[in-house]
Amino acid sequence: MQKRDWTNVELTGAGVSEKTEVYLTIEDQTTGGWGNVSVDNIVVENALFPSGAPDIRSFTSNPPSLTAPGNVTLEWEVEDAVSLSIDNGVGEVTGLSSKEVAV
Repeated sequence: MQKRDWTNVELTGAGVSEKTEVYLTIEDQTTGGWGNVSVDNIVVENALFPSGAPDIRSFTSNPPSLTAPGNVTLEWEVEDAVSLSIDNGVGEVTGLSSKEVAV
C-alpha cells in the first residue's frame, strides 16, 4: 500500500456531477492498524468535469423485484459512453439498451 499525504493535492474524477459518497481508508502511522474515519464534509474547489463523461440517464429492471429463480429485463439509457458492461456475469452490453438476465 502506497502512503501519501493528500493535503492540498489536486484530484481528478470521472465526471461526477452530483452528490457522491467518498470512502477513505486510513492507516494509523504509529501502530500500522487500520480504522474507520467519519468525514462530515469534503470541499471540492475548482472542480473540472471532463467533457464527454458518460451520463447514466436511467437504469431500471422489469419486474422491479422477484424471487429467484426467474428472469428480469434490465433497461438503461446512457449517453456519451464508449463502452458499457454490467458486472455479476451480465458482461458487455455496448450498443444495447436492455438485456434479459436470469436470476
